[in-house]
Amino acid sequence: MIKKNCNSDFSQEYFDTIELYKKFHSEGTKKLSPEQTFAGYSFIPWSNRIKQIIDLTESNSITDFGCGKSLGYTHTFQINQTIYQNLTDY
Repeated sequence: MIKKNCNSDFSQEYFDTIELYKKFHSEGTKKLSPEQTFAGYSFIPWSNRIKQIIDLTESNSITDFGCGKSLGYTHTFQINQTIYQNLTDY
């Protein structure tokens, strides 16, 4: 377990949460296996809006903080009736 450094600006709760998330990634949860926990598909409901912003700003890269295992970047997913090879394909 990570212990808060007395000079840290972060609380013990912060460090405890990091440890809990590490456990979820490695052991899963009561409902999901480790592979399914924080898989990285929660962007799908937001993907149309994200694409609009990317197109508007003519961006050619993004940083996805909190993307979990980020499987959407390497695995197929479906939006409406269309299947995409990965987020880059979309």
